[in-house]
Amino acid sequence: MTIKKSNVVEFKPNQIGHLKINDDADAAYGLGFIWPSVKALENFVQNEYDVHRLMTRKAGAPYHVKLGQPGEIVQQGDIDDFKTKLEYQNTRTEWVTDGSVEITAIDFGKLGESLTSLIKQDLLMIYAGFQIPEVLVGSGQLNEGIAKVQLEGIQRKAASIQEKIESILEEKVFKPLLLAQNLDGDGKSYSA
Repeated sequence: MTIKKSNVVEFKPNQIGHLKINDDADAAYGLGFIWPSVKALENFVQNEYDVHRLMTRKAGAPYHVKLGQPGEIVQQGDIDDFKTKLEYQNTRTEWVTDGSVEITAIDFGKLGESLTSLIKQDLLMIYAGFQIPEVLVGSGQLNEGIAKVQLEGIQRKAASIQEKIESILEEKVFKPLLLAQNLDGDGKSYSA
């Protein structure tokens, strides 16, 4: 997509209202809400992908098949033939073999549980980075006192951001507009 110069609206520095979120001496524009949690977000997405990939692989549990009796040499053709049957089994679940074949499913244990606990930890880190109380997302086993404190904290944070926005709008938008119309903040004309 090409942007035409006629579609570009240019602003002068005095026409821009800048809201700094998460002020930092080394970041002229502030860190914002997302940057502190970028790594936690990347970890969360990767772990979600890994869990689903693992579950997909575990859904069709692989078999380990032993052919022949212990100490007996089995022909490679027999091994290859049985392998081919396993590769194309699709929804086939019943097998009939003689006593020289032992079929067992490979069990990976509770590997998925360790990954899901890691995902929960990633979510906690995202909540912390975004400064979102757990009580707002229905997470955690919080008692009523802690939940109340968390709600009060997020309300104070929201009020602080609202005050910043209000100050920026007053100074960068309304004040210049009123001065351009020869009005002060009370609607009184300077020329009168």
